[in-house]
Amino acid sequence: MNITRRTVLAGATGTVLGISGCLDTDTDDSEPDANAISEVLSSIDSEQREEIESFLDQDEFSHSDVLRATDDVTITATTSFNPLVVSIPVYTQVRWESDEMDIVIEDVDSNGDMFSYSIPVGSSQTHEFPEPGVYKYHSAPHHTLGLKGVIIVTS
Repeated sequence: MNITRRTVLAGATGTVLGISGCLDTDTDDSEPDANAISEVLSSIDSEQREEIESFLDQDEFSHSDVLRATDDVTITATTSFNPLVVSIPVYTQVRWESDEMDIVIEDVDSNGDMFSYSIPVGSSQTHEFPEPGVYKYHSAPHHTLGLKGVIIVTS
């Protein structure tokens, strides 16, 4: 076999790309996807969207704000909730985690009657959503600082 510089470089390039994950064709449902985000936002009517944007003090959503999940999802609380807007199917669990401060998660529309959890630093709390709808929530002590989020539950 005749080994040339081109053969060595082609092999090395393939190895580097494979190691870096550039050749990976699997898709991760948790990655922002323009089509998925458009689908999520089109699943709510314009009045709901305006209400959500007003609640979150945003003129529009960016791709990094919205997560379309097909399975249980974790929302992390720092100076904001990440992700900000989550779309999930019914009977999916959402887990809130806080590593930086004590938070109190409560739904806004029913004043905490649907869910209300106190989450100390380093802890988490999980809630399952059995009904479709748009659920706005905030951290009660921090909502004036913008610690708010939205969960869109689809059937």
